[in-house]
Amino acid sequence: AAQKMLNAVMSLNPIVLIIGSIIILIGVIAAYINYTNRAKNETTSAVGVICGLFAMAGAFVYNMFYLPVYNVIADLINFLGNVFQHPIASIEILFLQLSQYVVGVIRGMVRTIEKLINLIPGVKINITSGLDTFYDSYTDSIQKIKDQSGWTEYVKHKEKIEYSTAYANGYNWGANLQNSISEKLGLDLPDDPATGLLSNIADNTAQIADDVSVSSDDIKLLRDIAERQVINKYTTAEIKVEMVNHNNISNEMDLDGVVNLLEAKVTEALVTSAEGVHI
Repeated sequence: AAQKMLNAVMSLNPIVLIIGSIIILIGVIAAYINYTNRAKNETTSAVGVICGLFAMAGAFVYNMFYLPVYNVIADLINFLGNVFQHPIASIEILFLQLSQYVVGVIRGMVRTIEKLINLIPGVKINITSGLDTFYDSYTDSIQKIKDQSGWTEYVKHKEKIEYSTAYANGYNWGANLQNSISEKLGLDLPDDPATGLLSNIADNTAQIADDVSVSSDDIKLLRDIAERQVINKYTTAEIKVEMVNHNNISNEMDLDGVVNLLEAKVTEALVTSAEGVHI
């Protein structure tokens, strides 16, 4: 009961559920890639695709959570490092950066709405181009003030990671890893492991069939021997006569009596064993 309760608690653990979901997702992706490779005769690396998807997920976390916090901290450090030497320029840059950050958040929200609307067949809108120009104007203004004031950049901003670049890098890393492992272990891993496994099974089965092949004449001989043994076992009567005599044979009449008794005993044995059908 305690083990069942522990299993139930573990199954409800979010970490266990997430890990289990990831494992299932990897299996589904690998199966789909293998199916596509067979259907289209392609050589896409399943390991490469999985690593590429994980790289994209990592890029998403980086762009959405790490990058904004890092750049805000970088702006704060640069402000503190320059405010005593260039107080006016530092304050102007700080407010411009905060305004640019707000515009960037709004632009991201509008871009998401734009993509959703463009999913409608026959609908194509562009409502973020103006926000892009507005956002870039902040960058130009900030850089102009920095150049005029002799601003010192103690910590530089980091740029976002493009998802296409992240996927390509992840795919190449995964494909190279698969090839490296196969080379070090001396294995010739196919691009489609399932196909390779089924091929090996087919080859082994064919080898077994060759090793245990039996001709039709051999099979007929074995069948005849088996039939003969069955017939002998169930249809041939075994007659056993036990007769003990203490006779003194002195003439032909005494011998006739012995023969008659032997005949009676054999007949009795036949009748006793004739419960089945005999040939």
